[in-house]
Amino acid sequence: MYRELLQRPMNRKHVRRAYGYELRFVVDDKKFVARIRDISIGGLFIETVEKFSVGQVVKLEIPMVKSARVFRRTGVIVRIVNDGIGIKLTQTKNPEE
Repeated sequence: MYRELLQRPMNRKHVRRAYGYELRFVVDDKKFVARIRDISIGGLFIETVEKFSVGQVVKLEIPMVKSARVFRRTGVIVRIVNDGIGIKLTQTKNPEE
């Protein structure tokens, strides 16, 4: 059922997919490691119990499943719930691309 919910368009522009891998991210110069619950071209949900605020800028290092590449992206926190944060990506290309 969860997989079906992820693939529904709802209010999102892009379909989110279950991901389940860890990522590193930085908020206000503090480093964190957490698990990505789901991801799309436009955003992702990070499972965390850390305290954040809507509007904070997040620098992300997202590992690619089928390669050794790491994608570096920037986003902003747009949603906070008990088990994590929703991130809208504001930079969708690696700086070196």
